[in-house]
Amino acid sequence: MTLSNEEKTSLTDDERIENIVPLPPPEHLIRFFPIQGTPVEQLIAETRRRVRESWHSASQWARDDRGSFVNC
Repeated sequence: MTLSNEEKTSLTDDERIENIVPLPPPEHLIRFFPIQGTPVEQLIAETRRRVRESWHSASQWARDDRGSFVNC
């Protein structure tokens, strides 16, 4: 599929992409697929807690200016 100049967003567009389907905004997903009170909510909460604990422990032993990004 060849994109017209109007369809391109930049000079580096990947022209091998055949189709783009927009995703719904997170707010819609939260409303249509609520997780409050489910095992999924518990899994996410526990995983975030463990990541925070791990990150806190690691940061006490090593200081690194490169940083890291973890969405908790």
